[in-house]
Amino acid sequence: MSQENVEIVREFLDAQTKWLRRHSQNPRSIVKAVRSGDLDADARKVFTLAHPDLIWNTHEFGSYRGQLEIAAAWDAIFEVADSYAVSTLELVDCGGDRVFAAIDRTVTAKGSGIQATFPIFVVVKVKDGLITQADEYAARSAALEAAGLRE
Repeated sequence: MSQENVEIVREFLDAQTKWLRRHSQNPRSIVKAVRSGDLDADARKVFTLAHPDLIWNTHEFGSYRGQLEIAAAWDAIFEVADSYAVSTLELVDCGGDRVFAAIDRTVTAKGSGIQATFPIFVVVKVKDGLITQADEYAARSAALEAAGLRE
């Protein structure tokens, strides 16, 4: 089951990468798109793989619960960012229901065009084929510890 969870997280992150790239080129309200079901194939895959009550504990922006709160968080991010790209660097089976992900986020600020890349480390919980929780950490060691792994 654990390798299956890694593949679910990989699918989610790959779809998110493609969706965010396109969204940056044609921004619109993600909340409205989720409510109306007007999602492109990759966005639909992201929200299909996410449990309806998904918990997203971000490192910098707060905690969100449920698909509409998470969609609203994305809308807030795109108020200040022209683009937001995610690159998956590493996925590790932690056993049980957890997967460790090392990710680079590249953000281009709205107006200034300043671009920066930030690493983030995420412990993702998967249950019954759906992502139920994502906890972000700034430090790899903290994420590994939370996942029950060691460097």
